[in-house]
Amino acid sequence: MAPAFFSTDLDRSSKFWCALGFDERTRSEDDGYMILDHPMGIVIHFGLDPDLVPSENMTNAYLGFTTADEAVALYDAWVGHVLDDGFIHAPEMTPYGMIEWGMRDPDANALRVGGPAEPRDR
Repeated sequence: MAPAFFSTDLDRSSKFWCALGFDERTRSEDDGYMILDHPMGIVIHFGLDPDLVPSENMTNAYLGFTTADEAVALYDAWVGHVLDDGFIHAPEMTPYGMIEWGMRDPDANALRVGGPAEPRDR
């Protein structure tokens, strides 16, 4: 699954996400569309919407890992690279047994990341 986020400025979105290790796979200025890839296999699509009001943006995605250690490792890799026009919060234990953290980009697209605190039986 690849989330589709909105962007008021594709250049700014590219700069923000590429600071986290993403690369532009493709961009179509005519269509106002961009796809970014991360070496971990994460893909995010962006559609240009210059009229988007970030404070009203409800777009979000969840990236689930099989362990909390994997989720926390991604936080550790990204926390120092989130640009000032974004936001990231530290991992926390949830009431439902997950370790989760979250972030927002400059257009308030939200990404939550987590994994189970305890190994699950299969």
